[in-house]
Amino acid sequence: MAQKRVGEKKALGLQAQQDKVGESDPQEYRKRLEQRQQALVDVEHEFTDPQHHHAKLTDQDSTLGPPGERVDRDFRKQTLMTIRMLFLENASRAFMAVLLGHRIRKWVWSRA
Repeated sequence: MAQKRVGEKKALGLQAQQDKVGESDPQEYRKRLEQRQQALVDVEHEFTDPQHHHAKLTDQDSTLGPPGERVDRDFRKQTLMTIRMLFLENASRAFMAVLLGHRIRKWVWSRA
C-alpha cells in the first residue's frame, strides 16, 4: 500500500516537472528552462531507476552496523544524557538553594 503511494507521488512529481518544462518558453526564460530540464532529468532518473535507489538504501543500512549494536549504543547515549541532565539540574538547584539561603540569612540578620 505504502509502496503504491510512493510510486503515485513520484509519477505526479514527474508529471509536474514535465509541465514546468513545457511552461518555460525557450525564447524568454532560457536559463530557467535549462534548470527545469536538468531537474526533469533527475526526476526521471529517480523514477525509472528504483533498483539503484534500493541498492543505495542497502549500502546506507550496511554502514550503520547490526541493529543490536545500534540499539545498545543509542540506549547508552540516552542514559548518559539523562544522567548528565539530572546531575546538572540537581547541581543548579543546590547552588540556588545555597545562594538564596545565604541571602535570606543575611536579610534576617540585618532586620534584627
